[in-house]
Amino acid sequence: MTLSIDNGGGKTPQRQKVMVVAEPTRESAVALHYVLSHVVFDNDVLYLLHVENPTFWNSCFKKQSSSTTITAAREGGGCHGCGCIGGDFDFLDQMKSACELVNPRLKVKVARVETDAKDKAYMIISQTNMLGIDLLVVGKRHSLANAILR
Repeated sequence: MTLSIDNGGGKTPQRQKVMVVAEPTRESAVALHYVLSHVVFDNDVLYLLHVENPTFWNSCFKKQSSSTTITAAREGGGCHGCGCIGGDFDFLDQMKSACELVNPRLKVKVARVETDAKDKAYMIISQTNMLGIDLLVVGKRHSLANAILR
């Protein structure tokens, strides 16, 4: 879906700005796949926004000793299941690479912002307004009960 502006003689394509809220989750990957398959086209701009909770990272690092932290980081493991060390640090780079592989002419930008958990929705909306985003896509979690009842 490319927007066009009729300037009398011809149509010039207008860039569409799309934002996907990026998390290291399956729901976020599905949302990104949907956007790449159905929403963005050549020369559009895709923003991958990750909202980090700095208090989450601090509490996660306090759960273990420094020697365990170094070992977990080297081995790519997480800290006691919260996933704050290792594989999650580069998920945005992996998402960006996947986008560029699927559509090389797509302009992909990565944004990271920090906020408290209770302000996450406000931060997403403020980033959307600040960047002039045309479409915001957020992955949706499905519980097993909802999937069975459908």
